[in-house]
Amino acid sequence: MNAPCGNHPGRLEADAPERIRRLIGKVPAAGTLDELRGFEGAGAAVYYKQFGKMLTGLDFPGRKKHPSTDPANALLSFGYVLLTNEIAALLEARGFDPAIGFFHGIRYGRQSLSLDVVEVFRQPVIDRLTLRLLNRGQFTPEDFEGGERGLRLLPEALQRYLGHYEEQLASPSEGQETPTWRERLAEEVASLREMIMDGEARKMYTWTGRRQE
Repeated sequence: MNAPCGNHPGRLEADAPERIRRLIGKVPAAGTLDELRGFEGAGAAVYYKQFGKMLTGLDFPGRKKHPSTDPANALLSFGYVLLTNEIAALLEARGFDPAIGFFHGIRYGRQSLSLDVVEVFRQPVIDRLTLRLLNRGQFTPEDFEGGERGLRLLPEALQRYLGHYEEQLASPSEGQETPTWRERLAEEVASLREMIMDGEARKMYTWTGRRQE
């Protein structure tokens, strides 16, 4: 399991990578999408527990989406939305209907195919950005409003976050002289189109864990 960021790796549970590997090993034997989603949910529970351990000075109650009542979840949710919408635009430009997915089923108002593609980019793009911004104190609880109904960034903090998001998407994905994250998104959508046109399954992009800095 790639650590979301380089912060405090010693605080992670020692058996977390093995628990993730065991779940991955069960995937080929999954007989239904529901069974596959069960493995995903179990893996996410392990992952986000480790994510919380990498935050400095902030409580993290686990992944909370509706509503997100703590700064980390609020930034994760907002970042995921931005990234998913960006992928949806790329999919539409390639002739896809973002609402028709593979893993995520069709649901009114949901960009299911975009959610399928964004899965491989959540951790290296948004999770690492979130950890960096919070652990460096660039965003604090004072940058949010909304309380128990769900936190959202204040206008000034929102503009700052969008700047950091753009910097993240423009940064090299695997170290110097490698495609930026925005280029990786475009490459993944292009690869998906080729896979469908050729009728041959291909592996999706996997981040190697190399630092950008």
